[in-house]
Amino acid sequence: MGLFRFAGRSDIKRPALRTRGRAAAPFQDLQSVIMYLALAMIRAAKGLSPDQKTAIESLLGRRVLEDEEISVRAICPPALSEQRRKELIEELKKYFAEADARRQPGSAEQADEILDEAMRSVRPGYRPHQ
Repeated sequence: MGLFRFAGRSDIKRPALRTRGRAAAPFQDLQSVIMYLALAMIRAAKGLSPDQKTAIESLLGRRVLEDEEISVRAICPPALSEQRRKELIEELKKYFAEADARRQPGSAEQADEILDEAMRSVRPGYRPHQ
């Protein structure tokens, strides 16, 4: 197996080179193209150069294990019109105002304790900064 692998998926076919002497359409539909691109760029950690491994480790904030597989994807945010952006901001302000109205009064220390508890529930080794 090389540096790239096809994620073991048999339901997504690689492009065919020839069909009965003529060039074949490489994919049946757009979803096949998207799935192929999403899955084909998985790299084995043991095949990374030292520079690549260092860059990925700095992004992840941890060491990369040799048996791991790495996939990095850049996603462009959807373009929003100025009007739609303002509508979304107003919806968020309304949502948070309603949430604040339901909130029971409490001290800053109680809020910190609640946040610390939430962090520990998803990150067991979490220690709050003092």
